[in-house]
Amino acid sequence: MPHRAPRLSLTIPLVAATVLAACGSSYSTSNNNPPPPTADVTIVVGAMTKTTAAFSPDTFTVSLGAGGKVVFGNGDATTHTVTGNADSASFYSGHLAPGTVDTITFTTQGNHPFHCSIHPNMVGLVIVNP
Repeated sequence: MPHRAPRLSLTIPLVAATVLAACGSSYSTSNNNPPPPTADVTIVVGAMTKTTAAFSPDTFTVSLGAGGKVVFGNGDATTHTVTGNADSASFYSGHLAPGTVDTITFTTQGNHPFHCSIHPNMVGLVIVNP
C-alpha cells in the first residue's frame, strides 16, 4: 500500500500564502508625491488650493552680497511656476515639474512678489537686501 502524506501538510502552506497575500493588499507602498527637493523655498503639497501657504517659507530674504540666488523647489505632485509680478523685476522659473528645482538670481534689492502663473492664487515674496 503506497504511503500518502497527510493533507494537512499541503493545506497549511496554501492557507499561509492566502493570508499573507490578503494582508499584503491592504495598503499600497506607492507614493504619488515626489520627494521634496532641496530648496530655499519649496512649493508644498496641495499648493494650488492655498494662497500664501503654497510656498514654504512664503517670504524669503536673500542678500545680493551672497549672490542673490534663491532655489525654488516643487515638492507638490502638480506642475507650477515661480513668476515675478508686474511690479517687481521680471523673473520666471519656467514650468517646474514635480520634484524639480530652479535657481533664480536676483540682481536688484527690494521686494519681489511672485506667484504661480498656472495657479495665480499661490503667492510669495522674496526680499533682496544689499
